[in-house]
Order: sequence, then structure tokens, then C-alpha cells
Amino acid sequence: MQALAFDIIANAAQAAGLDRAAVMDKPEKETVLLAERRVQVEFLPARLERSGRPVGKDRTDIDGHPHRSLRRAIYNRVLDVSAEIVGDDETWVEAFVVAFLRALPRRTADADNNLVTIEAHQAVRGGYTGKVVEVFVKRRCAVHIRFSGMVHADVTVPYVTECELDVTDIE
Repeated sequence: MQALAFDIIANAAQAAGLDRAAVMDKPEKETVLLAERRVQVEFLPARLERSGRPVGKDRTDIDGHPHRSLRRAIYNRVLDVSAEIVGDDETWVEAFVVAFLRALPRRTADADNNLVTIEAHQAVRGGYTGKVVEVFVKRRCAVHIRFSGMVHADVTVPYVTECELDVTDIE
């Protein structure tokens, strides 16, 4: 789910007007080589919760015989991601956060065709000090995004199409 989350964040940042190369994992230390305007992504620990609810059922044919496919959610998983938006201009950071939030999709499908919901639930501003003279201005806004999905299991069982019971034997 981390690859999907990173891709969604990079697409939203690109739609908001930032170069895709400026979206990166959060570095250990700040260096001069980093872009002035960037999005730093940090993955927080995922939460797993045991489930068992049915998600879907479908009819399939295997070798010409009808079968029923059942999809059941085994675990619900929630991944929290901190997307820290760093810039050198306060107005740019504020405008970019709004454009970034607008570009985030509400729902998407993962590689297994499961529904993943996306919700930004917190924004924490940083680097906004008093009216003091600042030499290297760095404004930040960490947007906390929650990705909710599931781990599933598929079970396929054949339909009973013929009955071998002879009704003439029943009296």
C-alpha cells in the first residue's frame, strides 16, 4: 500500500503544480541540495484489524463449469502518511496545500482491485515564527493523510448443477 500511497501523493502534487521529482521520501537531514519547494513523504506505522466480512461474490466459469467466487476481507488496514510540504514562501505553501488537497482523490482501487479510501485528516503548520528577520526562510505544512484498505482472500466453490437423486425412489 506504500507504493500506491506514494504514487497518489506524487500525482496530487503534480496536479497542484509541483514537479514530480520534488516528491521524495523524508530525508534524514536537511541539505542544500534539496529542492526549495518539495513534498517530503513519511510513512507512519500501519494499523491492522482482523475482519471477516464478505466483500463480494461473482459467478465464474472454470473449464466450462459454473463456479461461485467469494471475496472476504481478512484484515482491514489503515496507513497514515505525513506529506510535509516545504517551501520558501508563505503564500506559496498556503496556496499549494489547498491545491494539493483538491487534487487528492477520495477513492481508488489498489492492485488487487480493492477499494482504498483516502482522507486528509490533519494539517500541521511549522516554521512560522514571529516577525523576526529570517535569513533562510522555510515554511512547512505537514498534511496527514489516511489510506484505508483491506487484505482479502478469494474462495471459489463449484455450483451444484446436477442432482443425482432419483425422485421415483421416494415414496
